[in-house]
Amino acid sequence: MASPGELVNKMAEVLGVPQPTVVQHDRHLAVAGLRTRGGRGRSAAKMTPRDAAHLLVAVMGSGAFGMPQAKDTVETLKTVGGLVSLNLHTEHTFKFDKATLPELSSLPERHCFIDAVERLIDCARDGSLVQALLTDGGTREPERWYGTSNIDVGVELPSYGYHTGYSAYIRIDGVNLDAHVMYMHVSPFTYQEKPDEEEIQAWLKRSVTETPPKGDLKQIRKITVRTILALGQLLQDK
Repeated sequence: MASPGELVNKMAEVLGVPQPTVVQHDRHLAVAGLRTRGGRGRSAAKMTPRDAAHLLVAVMGSGAFGMPQAKDTVETLKTVGGLVSLNLHTEHTFKFDKATLPELSSLPERHCFIDAVERLIDCARDGSLVQALLTDGGTREPERWYGTSNIDVGVELPSYGYHTGYSAYIRIDGVNLDAHVMYMHVSPFTYQEKPDEEEIQAWLKRSVTETPPKGDLKQIRKITVRTILALGQLLQDK
């Protein structure tokens, strides 16, 4: 298991983000009760896959155009982490594979992005992700990953002045592994069969704010299996 400081250092190292920036995100999460807390030394908090997922998603989703980096940590985490899965079904798009990734496939059909990221990190922690990837000729060393399977976890930041424009995805490509799940911002009425029209209009009225026109320039932040395996290894019992 890792301490908060060890998690921060590993996150900064593997993502290539300045360590002080990650420290700020971690502090905001701790104050908001979104990171396990403890004492110092031997009594220091032991980080969980949920803690790692919170910090990872907060860092990936922060820094949109004109937005402060760490000050909006909690809001960013709740917005990006709360994106809902679409589970698109086409001949090229599948749910998480039941045979090789049962921990991911057991997620509800409509689950949140943060839950999937947590499961992915936990699979790396307990070794099940490595076993699945090894079936495609990979290596156990994340720094030297060269397998034919790969994992992309991406977050698309909103265009300038369009805060609800976040989206995310998890894509697993390989010989025996195949999944591509999209995560989007949805209204509370998306999955209701007969939503009340007055409630919809009231919700739209509350949601609409005066913002600049949505721009065409977008940022997409993506990590690969290297980050997931590094965080999983860090959280293993020592």
